[in-house]
Amino acid sequence: MVPAPAKCNNAGADSIHNLTGLEACRLPSGAGHDAMVMAELTDVGMLFVRCGNGGISHSPLETLSEADADVAARTFRDFLLSFTPT
Repeated sequence: MVPAPAKCNNAGADSIHNLTGLEACRLPSGAGHDAMVMAELTDVGMLFVRCGNGGISHSPLETLSEADADVAARTFRDFLLSFTPT
C-alpha cells in the first residue's frame, strides 16, 4: 500500500469542489499496483470516477458516462494547473 500525502488529497478535493461545488468522498483503496511504481518517483494520489452498472469495475460490464468522463478530465486538469509540488 502506498499512502497519498494529504497535500495531494486536499488539492484533488479542492479541484472537485471548484468544478462541481460538491465535497469529495474520501475512501481507502487497495489499488496499490497503480501507485507503487510512481511512488518511487513522486507523491501520488488517485481520482476515482463513478462507473455505471452498480459500480462494477475492472470488468467488461464496466460503463462510464460521457458526463462523468468530462467531470473527471476537467477535475484532473484543474488539479494539474493548480497543484504546487513541494
